[in-house]
Amino acid sequence: MLFPVTYRVNAAGHIEVGGCDLVELARTRDTPLYVYYEATVRQRASEYVAAMGGAGQVLYSAKAFASPRFLRVVAEEGLGLDVVSAGELHLALKSDFPTDRIHFLGNNKSWDDLDAAYRAGATIVIDGFQEFDVLERIIPDGQRAPVMLRISPGVKPDTHDHIATGQLDSKFGFSIES
Repeated sequence: MLFPVTYRVNAAGHIEVGGCDLVELARTRDTPLYVYYEATVRQRASEYVAAMGGAGQVLYSAKAFASPRFLRVVAEEGLGLDVVSAGELHLALKSDFPTDRIHFLGNNKSWDDLDAAYRAGATIVIDGFQEFDVLERIIPDGQRAPVMLRISPGVKPDTHDHIATGQLDSKFGFSIES
């Protein structure tokens, strides 16, 4: 389990984060209550970026949690953003997330999703052959869009078949064999 950088147990036996008693927060704010400590988010983000050593970009997945202020912190720490819907893309744009660091992923992107991603200037992560056909119709002649291909590397994970990705017959991406 990862604890916030200022985690401690106070004299009352309650967990504190950033000097705030979480039991007291739950009493005054009601539950469920999600508490994110900005210093922890920044520290962890910086550790991930440093671990990459410039070899690639670390992406934060908007589906985990995406409020405008939170996305600004993620952007300030140099992370990219993984979005999988027009709604997540809209929130990212409203949060002034740098469009050159937004990546639109997903294996079930609609025509409208791809159009929104193109118009925003996000990198479109192509997950299937059908997306080439749609993008060919969306992107005006002579124009280009930033794209990446999702490649399935052919690794068999040790997990339940219904949640496994990365193997050659995955529904996500292109098989590395082809």
